[in-house]
Amino acid sequence: MNNVELYFIFACLLISVFLICDFLHRKKLYEAGSYYNITKTPFILIGRNIGSYGEYLIYETLKHLESERAKFLFNLYIPTYNGKTTEIDAVMISQCGIFVFESKTDSLAMAVTECVSFFGCRLATGLLDVLIMFVSVNILHCNDMVMKILSNILVIILN
Repeated sequence: MNNVELYFIFACLLISVFLICDFLHRKKLYEAGSYYNITKTPFILIGRNIGSYGEYLIYETLKHLESERAKFLFNLYIPTYNGKTTEIDAVMISQCGIFVFESKTDSLAMAVTECVSFFGCRLATGLLDVLIMFVSVNILHCNDMVMKILSNILVIILN
């Protein structure tokens, strides 16, 4: 391997380490919060379930009120008059009163936005994989197996 190949591999590894550290830091902050302590929803699933993500956004917006002794409850199931149950996404109990929050994402626009975001990110990481392989193998003449492994690691982290 020549110096250019080594620099390229080092840069890919450095970016991977940075992304892993960022992920672990955000996971640690998430797991220290009340939302995780109450729901036990794993960090990795928050961005993948739109209902959980909506509840988490409610908590993120209001978590500063915990310093003023506000308490949160999530996913409460309340019996209805006909024997069924209904779910309340979030309840905040504070000195100012009891606040009930319901997050909804029933619109077609939200579903289309989520689909475009999902497939757009997958397409972008697929193109990144092709670009890394083209530059590292075809132009820099790096070992194709090593570069494919590094590329896959980077794509997995980004996804």
